[in-house]
Amino acid sequence: MKQLFGYIVILCSIPILLLIGNAAWKEMAKAEQYEQLIKRSIELPEVTSTSPITLYDANSKIFSEEYTEWSQPLALEEIPEIAKQLFIYSEDESFYQHIGFDVSAIARALIANKSEQSIQQGGSTITQQLVRMRYLTTDKTYERKLMELFYAYEIEKSFSKDEIFEMYLNEMYFSNQVYGIGAAATFYFNRPLSKLSIAEIAFISAIPNNPSLYDPVVHFENTKSRQERLIDKLTEHRVITADEANTFKNEPIQLNIKQKAQQYPSYSTFVLQELKWLIAEQTGYREKIDNTSDKLEKEFLQLELQKKTEAILRQ
Repeated sequence: MKQLFGYIVILCSIPILLLIGNAAWKEMAKAEQYEQLIKRSIELPEVTSTSPITLYDANSKIFSEEYTEWSQPLALEEIPEIAKQLFIYSEDESFYQHIGFDVSAIARALIANKSEQSIQQGGSTITQQLVRMRYLTTDKTYERKLMELFYAYEIEKSFSKDEIFEMYLNEMYFSNQVYGIGAAATFYFNRPLSKLSIAEIAFISAIPNNPSLYDPVVHFENTKSRQERLIDKLTEHRVITADEANTFKNEPIQLNIKQKAQQYPSYSTFVLQELKWLIAEQTGYREKIDNTSDKLEKEFLQLELQKKTEAILRQ
């Protein structure tokens, strides 16, 4: 009787197993497709400086300088050691040990967010932050976080730690359309990074953690408070002494914001957007984007269009 019952259970289980197997194959195929898309999109960026886009009126006079972004990339060896330490100690102390993500940090974030529908607490490594800057949106959902881990792991397999760190330092957003620590130095102090004091380097290093909250043009005191917390990090790790920390905290910070010509900002924005539409039309990206229903593929196409636009603007 038991044997007969066992056969009945097995027979009843076959449709369920077939259904599960079919779903598993579909998910594996989808995962493989995503892996190929991820590999296709990961590439080492060409290191270039971005000059302002100069717009002229009918009389050949400059009426506007527009920055799609203000960036002045630096090689890792050109970036002062103190700047590197500021980001390692404040953002990702185990950067040179992990495989792209920190399992213990993710576990802590999951515990902190267990009652939330979206991710409120981080746990992101420098590599994951680079992923968000280059490839994904900043939506705080578990689906996006999972995709972020896939990207981070793939990047770690493709590039060395120093290459990843260099990309990170050159692509971080420093508010006011400024990207990269080299550009932040020239934009906020009108001097190269190598000419800034430790206090000034710590000041601009405070911005990327929350570019809106720590925008020094609008919220100078917020930026100054975080600068002092970063200086304390250096003390904790015995990079500087307590006396040196007090000296750096008390050093006056005087911004010298880079100015640009901009007489008709609304019209300039319209001109640049129209240029992007024309590029999308001429290169076929508009049709491709409109005709794809796959969300991930659409994001990749939009990313490629953005790169194409920026390449044309740099010519």
